[in-house]
Amino acid sequence: MNDLYFKIADFVFLAKKLEVVLRSKYNFEGVSIFRGKIEKKIPHKGIIEYDGVEFEYFFHGLGIDFKSKDRLLHYNHYAGLNGLGVYFTLRGIMEDFDCEVTLELEEVFNELIKKNLIKQWMPEIPLSKVFYLV
Repeated sequence: MNDLYFKIADFVFLAKKLEVVLRSKYNFEGVSIFRGKIEKKIPHKGIIEYDGVEFEYFFHGLGIDFKSKDRLLHYNHYAGLNGLGVYFTLRGIMEDFDCEVTLELEEVFNELIKKNLIKQWMPEIPLSKVFYLV
């Protein structure tokens, strides 16, 4: 269980670090990088560098993708602050770590929910399968 939780935390923290780099590149000081894109202060796609690694970024619908040679962070932002504003799916996390979603992994994910380490975004929509780090 810890391994999956640490992967989720790594995913969320890297997403936030990349957001900070993106903000810095375009000197944007607004509420979120998504607001920067809406206000056309941040281009909807481009390239940033973090820790010597080049990441392409692309805003899509309600989210953003950061892609490097070895990583793919695909997440959404629903104008909320839960989980640092990074809303993810189990499939999105596993895609970043190049792993398959198995039944065993889904059971571990459900344990994280039960232990209140991650929460479902809009639980009134049970099939949404979108979560955030607590």
